[in-house]
Amino acid sequence: MSKYNFISAISSYNRELFHSKAITWLLNQFPEFRNTFLKSILDKKEYTKAIFIKALSELRQIDILVIIKIDEKYKFIHLENKIKASESTKKINTSFKVEVLSQTEYYFLRLRDKKFRIDLAKEINYKIQPHVISELNLKTEPDCYWNFIFLKPSHSLKSISRMDKLNNWRQDIWEVGEVINPWVTKSYQELVIDSLANTKDIGESVKEYALLLNSEFTSSEKNLKHESFLNYDNVKKAVNDKMNIIEKSTLEEWFKNLEKKLNETYKVAKLGNQYSPLGSLGFEAKFITDSGNNGGFLIEACYLISNFNFTINKEKDIISTARIGLQYEHNSKSAKMKFFFAAHDYDKVIIANKENRETYNKKVKNFLSKNNFKALNDKLTWDDKFNGSKGKTFCSRAIDIENIKDYKGFEDLNDLFQLHLRLLFEDLNKINNKVWRKFSQSNEC
Repeated sequence: MSKYNFISAISSYNRELFHSKAITWLLNQFPEFRNTFLKSILDKKEYTKAIFIKALSELRQIDILVIIKIDEKYKFIHLENKIKASESTKKINTSFKVEVLSQTEYYFLRLRDKKFRIDLAKEINYKIQPHVISELNLKTEPDCYWNFIFLKPSHSLKSISRMDKLNNWRQDIWEVGEVINPWVTKSYQELVIDSLANTKDIGESVKEYALLLNSEFTSSEKNLKHESFLNYDNVKKAVNDKMNIIEKSTLEEWFKNLEKKLNETYKVAKLGNQYSPLGSLGFEAKFITDSGNNGGFLIEACYLISNFNFTINKEKDIISTARIGLQYEHNSKSAKMKFFFAAHDYDKVIIANKENRETYNKKVKNFLSKNNFKALNDKLTWDDKFNGSKGKTFCSRAIDIENIKDYKGFEDLNDLFQLHLRLLFEDLNKINNKVWRKFSQSNEC
């Protein structure tokens, strides 16, 4: 007999949708659950005056929308239920100064559009009759009638690493002082499990749901908050489905913390490369997962080289930012540290022509050689195997993570990135004009 009950079986089909529907149902059915839930979101003054209207799910890409009334004014709570690690992105076609937004940036920004508010108001009114709201009630300024909650399986590092926000909000894309990240991260423990624990007479089906929550969103692991939790063996367990949801989510937080640390270190530093033909270098570190890399963990840190000439075919060149750096990719098939080169606009710069692709791969292979990157190669001996482009621009040399002895925890992985980024920068400073021209100029491709 399967160890899974009916609730466990159906929850695994689409976890985020299942839990969004379950939480919405609990909010509408159980006042005790609802009261504890709202008390953990609203301030005391709001909570004492709040009159619950209704909870809705899957409305205009809002996972859960909670509607309440305070002093004759409607207030809205948008919950983005993010069990998976990464937010997806949304392409926008507006006059805004970026073309691609994270989900949480997009969901906030679209409330500035009057037509969207009108359409959303119509859908809400249809479901909450006889209550009637207007599009003006849905505005985010000057008086914001919204709370934005980013619901995650875990929030383990909140107190130890200043990880109070886990969504992908980029403060630098907003005008200075205009909008501070409005999303508040809440864990399943503090928002759902604790609310259910305060609810009586819940019935057998809800008891089964409570058991599922405790099985997947709580852990007996004592070192979730310790830096040793991020290690090779635990990541291997996670990518092979040997961890429950909260343990895997906590690993993701540790990777997000590494992303934050690397960005804080290198974005503050002035990476002026005055003696190199590359000029001044930017920097970017980012954690990526559930992104086509076999469902594993991927974090990269790279220097950004502006105005690189990517030859796509004989008719068209693209001048774009290039990135060169390190990737740690650990999935169910392998665990690699990669020394890579690629276009920053990965989805836009495609080398469709087979002949040009072969030429491009040859150029990158020669460029990433130990002759050009001696300091980096002296510390890590990269495999002879070169992984070339198969259509897009990503090329790499790799080493198995198991062969790196100094990786037993978060600080070890941080030190590993920091060391090799310094060595890479040292090598980049020594590249001479002849080598760089041969690699970067389109007429050499």
